[in-house]
Amino acid sequence: MEIVWRSVSDKHENQDRVAVFENRIFVVADGVGGRFGGAQAAQCVVDGIEKRFSRTKMRSWSAVLSEIDEEIARNPEAGETTAVVAEVFERRVGFHVRGAAVGDSVAWIFDGEKFFDLTQNAVRKPFLGYGGAKITVFERKFSGVLLLASDGISKYAAPETVAEIVAQSDLNRAAEQLIAAVRYPSGALPDDVSLVLARNKRIRSPRKFMSFFASQSE
Repeated sequence: MEIVWRSVSDKHENQDRVAVFENRIFVVADGVGGRFGGAQAAQCVVDGIEKRFSRTKMRSWSAVLSEIDEEIARNPEAGETTAVVAEVFERRVGFHVRGAAVGDSVAWIFDGEKFFDLTQNAVRKPFLGYGGAKITVFERKFSGVLLLASDGISKYAAPETVAEIVAQSDLNRAAEQLIAAVRYPSGALPDDVSLVLARNKRIRSPRKFMSFFASQSE
């Protein structure tokens, strides 16, 4: 699995969080701006998934996000956040991806000329942290390139633009071009921008966890 991730911001505080577990589970959380505790809520998503994954190897991502929703709601220092989590796994018929989402963070697949919006039915509100968030689950066969992104990408770059960028062989360059594509002519970013790009290759699963909210890549 070839993986690249980025999380960048022009603000004094980046409210997005990106996490990668064992090179096959990916998380993007976008803390709700204009409210107290957005960054803390996004971090709670990453921490909550890390805790459950390492302890129980849970695979019901809807249940995981529901529990995290309630935990954030009880946390006086946390506000609200979007979240999308995707797990790539292998079956006899090939690779698949499954996961869950709340809000407008997205999971998209680009496979040649085909485009699949795995989160097209996700409910935007209430966000995680409100309590009682409506969680949407997804699963489909995976080949090509998987993109998880906050709305800093999905709101400002059309899928057609993204498809052209991620079609190139260099995912590091693709990540940088995606960020450049959403910048204003002034060079400023319209929002925090976070993404994970994963290209379908045989999965390696080292026992480590990675969480980043500065510009990083692998």
